Amino acid sequence: LDAAANRVTPLLTLAPGWNVAGVGNINGTGKADVVFQNSTGTVIAFTENGWLDLLTLSSGWQIVGIGDVSGGLADDFVFMNSNRVTIFWDATRGANGWSDFATIGAGWNISGLVDLSGDGRDDVLLRNPNGNAIYWTGTGWGDLGNVLAGTELVGTGVFP
Repeated sequence: LDAAANRVTPLLTLAPGWNVAGVGNINGTGKADVVFQNSTGTVIAFTENGWLDLLTLSSGWQIVGIGDVSGGLADDFVFMNSNRVTIFWDATRGANGWSDFATIGAGWNISGLVDLSGDGRDDVLLRNPNGNAIYWTGTGWGDLGNVLAGTELVGTGVFP
């Protein structure tokens, strides 16, 4: 942002097929990293130390969330495939960082990762078109009922 010139200067231009998948502390430094995924499944991140190649996913897998669901020092990735199977990946644990989550039923979507239970770990928030919301705490399910009916959820986070 160049406030004096009243304009925004681009940091970079993404090549065709690349998208910003999310922002999170993926390497445990406490600083935000920007995660990118391309149309062929390659996942990379821009960190305070530069570019980091993370992994290449099989066809049909997409990042649907980034947050600290495992309670570690870094944010984890939540991936979903075209069959709505979801898995977690803790990038700091490499090949040993994978764990199964669930198959998400038709009509439900992952809306965000945020600590709703107050245990210091991000919970997985799911919502359906009727406004019903549930969340996974890592040890069990919570139900928010239909408190989101008639609303549009635009993001999650900790607000002052």
